[in-house]
Amino acid sequence: MRRRRGHSLVELLIAMLLLGTVLGTLALSLHRMFRAEQRISDHLVLGSELERLATQLRTDTHASLTASVGTVAEDAATGRDDRLTLVQADDQQIEYRITEEQIERVVSEAGKAVHRETYRLATDVQATWQVQEDFERPVIGLVWSCRTEPNGGLAGSAPGRIQAAVGVVREP
Repeated sequence: MRRRRGHSLVELLIAMLLLGTVLGTLALSLHRMFRAEQRISDHLVLGSELERLATQLRTDTHASLTASVGTVAEDAATGRDDRLTLVQADDQQIEYRITEEQIERVVSEAGKAVHRETYRLATDVQATWQVQEDFERPVIGLVWSCRTEPNGGLAGSAPGRIQAAVGVVREP
């Protein structure tokens, strides 16, 4: 009997098919893992943005003399209050404006913008300002909710509220 040296074509094809199946499964698993990591990273960034916004909004509101909520003229069709104006001492005015993807904060002195920053919002979040006059001092609230179902309750997609009282820091 003659001894074979090597493998037949069928054996090579079967080995390649098994290797292709293993590599395909591995690629699909890696793709899903990277997508999950990206979603988690996005939610952590949005949660960090909300914390930063809450801290800044409370600081600005507490130091304000007056606060007013209204609608920007070009966005009047939305029917929601998307602008918060805080007037502080020394002729300083801080305006927060809600757009579809972010909240913009503009600090103005004597009518001229001196500082501008933005806070990103999740794509499925709708935010609005509220003023409660029931207390000794007006309380400003930023309320957000999801247009779609919450994404597992992760930061940035869960409904929430930030509240701050006007004029807490100033002397009575």
